[in-house]
Amino acid sequence: MIKFDDVTLKETNDISHMVQSLSVIDRDKLGLSDFEVRTKNNTWISLFIISHKSQDVGFIKIQKNIDNRICEITMTYISPEKRKSHIAYKAIICLFYYIFEYLKYEKVESRCLEFNTESFEAQKKYYKLEGELKKHIIHKGKYYSLFLFAFFKEDFYSHELYKDLKDKIKIT
Repeated sequence: MIKFDDVTLKETNDISHMVQSLSVIDRDKLGLSDFEVRTKNNTWISLFIISHKSQDVGFIKIQKNIDNRICEITMTYISPEKRKSHIAYKAIICLFYYIFEYLKYEKVESRCLEFNTESFEAQKKYYKLEGELKKHIIHKGKYYSLFLFAFFKEDFYSHELYKDLKDKIKIT
């Protein structure tokens, strides 16, 4: 468990209680219908439940490449009423701390589709843009690009965030 103020991340392989409120269509669209921790080509998939003041409000799904010590954030979901709050920001900071400080990984990757403007703006703020796959997906009859972002261990340790938060985040 990773805790920062009023936000907690808890690693689990059971998200059934989180997705009960989602429709079957949403669960299938999010790839959550049969979620389990599994390995494939030395890649582990992990899920972290995001809690705010002891209430589950979302999750982060990651893939950990054991051989290359790289982690990819593959999905982040925060309940709609909490999206404009500090919760997602604190959850990502907790996750970065866990990945770099506890797992000793070197890099966090993320992908974002061009039409997901909220996510795109957030990633541009903290991650480095590593590439763009142009016309990668069709959405509502129009082609969109897929952007590849990365956040590196050395950037995390040199960032003001780490200096301000390193004593406030607890891993148990």
